[in-house]
Amino acid sequence: QNVSRARLSARTPCSQDYQHGIFQAIGFKEFHRYLTADGVGAEERESLFRQGVEALRLAVRRYARKQNKWVRYRFLKRPGADVPRVFGLDVTDVSRWEENVLTPALQVLESLQKDEQPPLQPVSVQGAEPRNKRSRHICELCEKIIIGDLEWKAHLKSKSHQSHKRKKRKSESTTEHDHTPRPGPLGGSESQLGSDATFPLGARDSDGPELACRSTGNSGSGCAIAAESCQGAENPDGTGGASEL
Repeated sequence: QNVSRARLSARTPCSQDYQHGIFQAIGFKEFHRYLTADGVGAEERESLFRQGVEALRLAVRRYARKQNKWVRYRFLKRPGADVPRVFGLDVTDVSRWEENVLTPALQVLESLQKDEQPPLQPVSVQGAEPRNKRSRHICELCEKIIIGDLEWKAHLKSKSHQSHKRKKRKSESTTEHDHTPRPGPLGGSESQLGSDATFPLGARDSDGPELACRSTGNSGSGCAIAAESCQGAENPDGTGGASEL
């Protein structure tokens, strides 16, 4: 009470909080009104005390639920390496506290100190088998060896692995684009025509020559066109045959 009064004397009523230091512990803020009540009658003072006791009980129960939840998720549902054993005690009957809680707890502590088997069985860990499997995984993409299922799942979600996946997809996309057949002069692909293919550009006209295109093998873009005489037309040198244009 003296500590609380000294603290309150240095602050204004509007600035009171119990979020720092020892004053955030359970038992101070619950009795704030009782400890700071001056000039009140005995009956009202007793009422403030009972209110503080009830608030203290509520805070303790709330904190106990929070602790139990933390223990379950940290040690029983999400076990990690070197998780200590957890022993359960029945605290539902307050009248049997010494028999059901105090004595068994002391026996467990004494057994652990002597490195003996405790008289109670520890609470079973949920999902311990699949979660603690130390399997060996190989990531060929990252060229790494991962030991443990949990570690493997974490690696698959890591930024490094995702970056390697994006690079691989980009590389595969570029490779497929490079191997896509390019269209030839008449709509066919260059790979289908070959490097030295000859094909007609049009039907033979009754009065004109038949044109043929021969791939030069350079890049499929250049070709030599030959005009073949229809009826034995002579070349400028007087000989018959085909002339290259």
